[in-house]
Amino acid sequence: MSLVVILWRLRIGCIWRELSLQFGPWHPSL
Repeated sequence: MSLVVILWRLRIGCIWRELSLQFGPWHPSL
């Protein structure tokens, strides 16, 4: 189950990184 959690967190991290790059540095990090 830990492997699935790690993969899920990596996927969320990639998506969040792309969103943050699109919105810019002014976008607050939740």
